[in-house]
Amino acid sequence: MERTFVFVCFEGIDGAGKTTQARMLCQRLNKDGITATLVADPGTTSIGTAIR
Repeated sequence: MERTFVFVCFEGIDGAGKTTQARMLCQRLNKDGITATLVADPGTTSIGTAIR
């Protein structure tokens, strides 16, 4: 069976609820039997800066 991968990105200003919406989507997908993993942009950490 072929696996399909989808990357979903939430964008918006600080405090808009991006993290809340991402967590809710991840929980719902997992509840429905769809494997989902929540990841965050490394931002301005030393690793994040190196990646950019």
